[in-house]
Amino acid sequence: MEQDRAKLTTRLLDHEMGYAPRSWIRLDEQEAFNRISAALDGVTEIIKNVNKIFAPDVREKAFGPMGQPGNVTRISHLASRVVGLVDEGLTWSATLRGLSVPGKYEEVYEAAARFVDQPISDVFEFIDDFVKLAIELPELVRQSTPENPVSIDRVLRISVDQRTLDRFLAAIERLREDDGP
Repeated sequence: MEQDRAKLTTRLLDHEMGYAPRSWIRLDEQEAFNRISAALDGVTEIIKNVNKIFAPDVREKAFGPMGQPGNVTRISHLASRVVGLVDEGLTWSATLRGLSVPGKYEEVYEAAARFVDQPISDVFEFIDDFVKLAIELPELVRQSTPENPVSIDRVLRISVDQRTLDRFLAAIERLREDDGP
């Protein structure tokens, strides 16, 4: 996970500063309205992928049933998918920022592009916790007994920052006041 995370450094720094390469696609007002609606559906699809990655059957195939060894290949694959969530979020955000939209839509698009900030932070917190656990795991296993086996239960919680949501909703409201698309 750490190596995959390191590969995203440039994209993460670009995201933090609000930079995205231009797509050279110019949208009129109606297209900008339609595209932001579709983009929000894209966030829902990313969240669905989180649920797929952490489905109970997928986790058990990777980590094994209680008392059974895990599958290293599946664990590694899951780790790559977790970092892949960040990659998806960064791509989604950069796609929004790369579009040329009418001026009155710029604030909406920038606010929407920030929706992934908190989820990215949540994923990295999960990764940091998981790496720390992996370092401690040999000692935990050494101390375990049949009566007191090692049991690990980690949950990735994805959230949206309320200020980001408020900023987006306020930008949408200003658009409505301006009579929409």
